[in-house]
Amino acid sequence: MMFIVNPTMAWFTVATTPFILIISLVIMKKARIYLDKQQDKISDLNGYVNEQINGEKVIITNGLQEESVQSFKNTITMSVTLCLRGSFIPECFSPYYREFLY
Repeated sequence: MMFIVNPTMAWFTVATTPFILIISLVIMKKARIYLDKQQDKISDLNGYVNEQINGEKVIITNGLQEESVQSFKNTITMSVTLCLRGSFIPECFSPYYREFLY
């Protein structure tokens, strides 16, 4: 149908489609890497919070509150950074892009 309506546009579409597919695959692989790192970091964050809650008495007894807070700030900063990187690439394409990564 495109060749009947506008042959120039049809040939342009046929010629550029392989390049767009290759670029999309590269971006999907990169996005998958960031999303995997994001999930790992969230897992680390959850484990850290669990340890801090379970060891609350030890932290208070030894006066380690400041170290605990600083360590939590570092962990959450890294988690947020990876979350932003991991969600930026897929959201550029469409909100449904994440479904294809898993």
